[in-house]
Amino acid sequence: MKEPGQVILFRFPRADLSEGKLRPALLLSEVPGPYEDWLICMISSQVHQRIDGFDELIEEATRILPVRDSR
Repeated sequence: MKEPGQVILFRFPRADLSEGKLRPALLLSEVPGPYEDWLICMISSQVHQRIDGFDELIEEATRILPVRDSR
């Protein structure tokens, strides 16, 4: 079962639409409609490729999602 806040592995296509590698992504929200589409956010550790004003840098100490108790 998919839920917002889950980190998944997703095959992002390359710019030329060829098959890409599996990359981590954050599930943000299910898109309304008859399909099981999700709005996702790519996750990368390549901060040297960050684009100011576009990419969001989240520091390690930043808490963006509530912590779930898995007990």
